[in-house]
Amino acid sequence: MGFTPQRKQFRLKFQDEELNGLEVLMGSASIGALMNMSNFSADTAKDSMSSLGTSLSVLADSLVSWNLEYENGSPVPATLEGLREQDMYMIMSIISAWTEAISGVAPPLPVSSNSGETFQEVQLPMEALSPNHGN
Repeated sequence: MGFTPQRKQFRLKFQDEELNGLEVLMGSASIGALMNMSNFSADTAKDSMSSLGTSLSVLADSLVSWNLEYENGSPVPATLEGLREQDMYMIMSIISAWTEAISGVAPPLPVSSNSGETFQEVQLPMEALSPNHGN
């Protein structure tokens, strides 16, 4: 009997406050799919619509769910068509957050507590050893 790995999922976190409230759940992607996406960047999008199309397809294949809505309140489908309706800023934000999640980049550590107290150093009692009575 062989091993079938479970598809890992990532809840994306966005640094931009304009995206507060956006919830995106992405699945993992194969190395081949990520290599296809690696040719895409904001600069190449101007030059290569094919590269953009490939990147959107990979993104759509890994998009599990999101809470994105149209202005009338109806949900935007979590599909290739739904992605195509978004502006470049939204797509690049999703790609960036997904890339960080997949690569395992840890989010910034929380600000440390300023309670004012630190742990006191533990002092071990130091006593003279008893004489060795075994000799």
